[in-house]
Amino acid sequence: MVTRLKIESIEEQHLHDKALQVLQSMSVGQIPELDDLITLVADIFQADIALVALFDGTKQQFISSIGTQLSCVKVDDGSFHQLVLERQEMLVVEDSHAYPELTGNPYLNCRCDLRFCAGIPLNLESDPIGVLSIFSTKPHLLLERDKERLERIAHAVEGLLRSQLNAIKADIAKQLAQQAQNMAMRKGQLLEEVAKVSGVGGWELDVETNQLYWTEKTREIHQVPDDYMPTVQEAIEFYAPEARPLIEKAVHDGLNSTGIWDYELPLVTAKGKAIWVKATGQAVFEEGKLTRLIGGFQDITARREQELRLRASELTAREKSDELHTIMANMRQGVAVFDEHTCLKYSNPQYRDILNRTEKQMAYGTPFLQLLREVVGRSDTSLSPEQVFSQMQTHFARGESMAIKYTLAQSRIISVLYTPLPDHGWVTTVEDITEREKAAEKIAFAARHDPLTGLANRLLFNQVLGDALVKEHDSHPHGRSALMMLDLDRFKPVNDTHGHIIGDEVLKEVAKRLMAVVNRSDLVARFGGDEFAILLLDHDKIESLAIEVAQAVIAAVAEPFYIRDLAISIGVSIGIAKVQAADKSLSDVIQRADDALYHVKHHGRNNYQLHR
Repeated sequence: MVTRLKIESIEEQHLHDKALQVLQSMSVGQIPELDDLITLVADIFQADIALVALFDGTKQQFISSIGTQLSCVKVDDGSFHQLVLERQEMLVVEDSHAYPELTGNPYLNCRCDLRFCAGIPLNLESDPIGVLSIFSTKPHLLLERDKERLERIAHAVEGLLRSQLNAIKADIAKQLAQQAQNMAMRKGQLLEEVAKVSGVGGWELDVETNQLYWTEKTREIHQVPDDYMPTVQEAIEFYAPEARPLIEKAVHDGLNSTGIWDYELPLVTAKGKAIWVKATGQAVFEEGKLTRLIGGFQDITARREQELRLRASELTAREKSDELHTIMANMRQGVAVFDEHTCLKYSNPQYRDILNRTEKQMAYGTPFLQLLREVVGRSDTSLSPEQVFSQMQTHFARGESMAIKYTLAQSRIISVLYTPLPDHGWVTTVEDITEREKAAEKIAFAARHDPLTGLANRLLFNQVLGDALVKEHDSHPHGRSALMMLDLDRFKPVNDTHGHIIGDEVLKEVAKRLMAVVNRSDLVARFGGDEFAILLLDHDKIESLAIEVAQAVIAAVAEPFYIRDLAISIGVSIGIAKVQAADKSLSDVIQRADDALYHVKHHGRNNYQLHR
């Protein structure tokens, strides 16, 4: 059985509804115990047909049957099963020819000329979900004892369905737990990568256990081993003596539900290095109860020193210009000072190098707007020089600095900080942050793509499919996009026989072949394991195109995979569904594609099916 669920909550009712949907979509043969019981029912009552049908509001799904090849029938007013559900009691028709309202029933007086029928409603937790019924081609009289037997059998069927529903719930809960664990691991890895890029560590104090946890970056700043687990008191003792009362009071206030703090304090690392840190924290409440204190931790020594140097330099610029020049020349950042008339007073070599300007181009007295036009003219910012300058003045009027980023030639990215000075001039600080931004882009890419194949992952797939749904609703009521759900056939034996390393190589080759089949405007995604999806986006004659792509995919995957002197052959099953304007959510189109895929998987595999 191929089943995919998009579950966002584990509330009991939500879990029950999702499990019920799975139960209602099952077919004959998936519950062997029920099939045995229905076979017994047919024998006991000498019926030509016996079945259990479940209803989801639009169709009745036969999950167990004897004597009929039908598996799913649309719910029609006046049908025998519909009458049983409406009456919520056993309904016996000893001879259907005596019931004119049943002449249009899809089972009676048509294909098999069924004459006798008896049905009893099935309920789970007082909710009607289906019908147990028996049919015969001959009229038949059902005695009271037979009715009692049928009622007892119906109770047994309800028990089996209840057990199956509970098993499905347990399976969904297990999937949710695994998803939560995987998500927690991915979030943890992502946060660690973000910490490396930003230089900000984190910490968490469990109020109940008094256990303190530091992230990798926080331990790095403290210069302690990777396995170091401090107590609260040990963490406080890292601060300089004069700072400890302040941080102790902050933690105390936090534990008493009043503390949110943000301090810059001196600290001595485990190796005796004196630094300055930015320590933040706040209380976290769950269901009205204080459970944790969390916060950030950052080494701000360089910034503090830079601020001190700039302040001292401005105060003593006239008397100690040589000293100022020495300090500025040895800074990692580029720095320039502009006077109250917006003219350049000073710039260090780093400033000129970062902006790729010569000393002549940065001569004393050069107007700021002239320099800004040259920078903006070589960048991709949407703001004009005049707009940038206007925003600077707005920030300066409030006594604030203004930060902005520019992307220059050759994809270089610089960060610029404009800081006002008391004499109405300002200091411009520039820094090349190209590598940092590239690292951040890699993190963003990793969050939306499968690490093994490089294809889109479930997150990106959901986003693109959601956009396609919006487009169908707004612009294409007749459908110009399609979803293809793919399961590899005979892939499990590859892992079992050759190991997961070979299996991973096969998956990567499959990804390449899928990408070669579709257009660049379409999306290929991997959900994990051997499950893939293709989104064909905004095409004319979408159905015929989807069939062509499916045939091409089947042919491509059928070609042997040559991995380390091995020739490996697999196949692929494909379910196709058009994205329709009537789709209210992602799960609507996914379910249709899944249904089509399920049909392929149970009718020979290595084929495709278009959901009509």
